[in-house]
Amino acid sequence: METSKAYPVSLSIDYPDRKLNKLSSFFRVFAAIPILIILSLVIGATYQWGGGGGWSYYYAATAGIVVI
Repeated sequence: METSKAYPVSLSIDYPDRKLNKLSSFFRVFAAIPILIILSLVIGATYQWGGGGGWSYYYAATAGIVVI
């Protein structure tokens, strides 16, 4: 890798020695769902009784965590 003087930081990441499994990488998203649900409960998504005769849920903080 050729280093350039234009950037003050250089990053070098080694490829893993083991064989990568794409199927397990796919299921990691589903493993994160329960964690995200618990985080949304801890953060405290707010709710209120709406004028339309039903509950209105606001997940502004939860949506930010899901994106992260």
